[in-house]
Amino acid sequence: MTVRTFCGITVDSGVYLNDECTMKHAVYPGGIEVDLGHATASLHLGMTDKALKKLAGVLNAAVAELEQDDAVQQQARPDESS
Repeated sequence: MTVRTFCGITVDSGVYLNDECTMKHAVYPGGIEVDLGHATASLHLGMTDKALKKLAGVLNAAVAELEQDDAVQQQARPDESS
């Protein structure tokens, strides 16, 4: 599947995902599709293998930063056992 894009994306939009969001994926020759949500409110992300790896790197970096922030906040709290 080839999709013509401008600056690497065909839509400029924003979404918010919470922890209840249904997420699934399908692998196709030359790419993948990630489905977020359900039939009446969903987002479908189609991307190449390279784009998936790039997105995974960005998401992994965000998770690492979030975990580091959590660890710093945990250290900053006074010991509640005293």
